[in-house]
Amino acid sequence: MDVLTKEERHRNMSAIKGRDTKPELYFRREMFRLGFRYRICPSEVAGHPDIWLPKYRTAIFINGCFWHAHEGCRYFRIPESNREFWEDKFRKNRERDRRITGNLLDSGKRVIVLWECVIRKMRSDSVVHDDVLSHVEEFLISSVRFMEIEWADDEGKPGIAVF
Repeated sequence: MDVLTKEERHRNMSAIKGRDTKPELYFRREMFRLGFRYRICPSEVAGHPDIWLPKYRTAIFINGCFWHAHEGCRYFRIPESNREFWEDKFRKNRERDRRITGNLLDSGKRVIVLWECVIRKMRSDSVVHDDVLSHVEEFLISSVRFMEIEWADDEGKPGIAVF
């Protein structure tokens, strides 16, 4: 049962931004602080990544745990009202994410996916902060083409998938 009226919920949901979110701004600042120069949402790169590092031909996507349906994450749950709509929306979002990542990899570009839950943990834990940034730096100088970083609550450290 939703505690907000339909109009209040609509107003809240429509106010959510699609770019320049707090996690994106935070991660951009950290990348700039480390000396990386990037472009923001370039239209010439498929999928308009949140951060594009031309020197490394790397697209970085900061995925919101709710909007990108981060399975097993504490910040994702399917809303009870209008459940069919949300399930369809999340399915389409996941399909689009896979398609864009595949297109980028097929065209010789590299991809990093960072989940919102990791960014949140980076902001509150300096050890996680340093660990995540060092993984990103290592990825950029390696020949690896894909990396996904998500938060693994049960282990207390970031979960990293590298392909």
